[in-house]
Amino acid sequence: MTTLHEMSKEYAILYEMASDPDADLESFGMAIDSLKGEIGAKVDGVVAVIRNLEALRDGIESHIEKQAKRATAAENRAKWLKRYLMDCLETIGEKRIVSPSADVSIVNNPARVEIYSYSDLPEEYVVEKKTYQPDKAMIKKALLEGNEVPGASIVKDKRISIK
Repeated sequence: MTTLHEMSKEYAILYEMASDPDADLESFGMAIDSLKGEIGAKVDGVVAVIRNLEALRDGIESHIEKQAKRATAAENRAKWLKRYLMDCLETIGEKRIVSPSADVSIVNNPARVEIYSYSDLPEEYVVEKKTYQPDKAMIKKALLEGNEVPGASIVKDKRISIK
C-alpha cells in the first residue's frame, strides 16, 4: 500500500507535468498510469490535478483581462497626450519642434470619408454584403427526425462531470 505522503509527491509531480505546456502527452499519460494506490485515491488525485489546472486557467484568464484593461488605458492616455501636445503646438503657432529625444510635427492626414447618414446615401454607393451561417438547431432537428442533411451529421460526445 502506498503512503499518503508518497501519493502526494506523485500528484505534485503530475501537476507540474500537466501545467507545463511543453510536456509530452505520452509521458504524461504514462505518469498517470504509473500512479500507485487504490482506484478511489487515484481518481481523487487526478481530480485534484484537474481542479488545480482549471484554477490556473482562471487565474491566467483574469490576469489577461486585467492586462487588456491596462493596455486600453495606456492607449487612451497616449491618444490624450498626443492631442494635448498638438493643441499646445497649435496654441503657440508652431508646426514643428525638434528636441534631443524627438522630432514632433503637426502633419495633415490624407482625406478620408466619414459617413454620417447611411440612409441618405444613394444606392449606387452602397454595397450589400451577405453572410451565410448554418442554422444548427434546424439541422439538428432534421437529422434527429431521420432526414439526411448533406454536409452535416449528429455527433454524440462524452465528457467528465466533476462536482
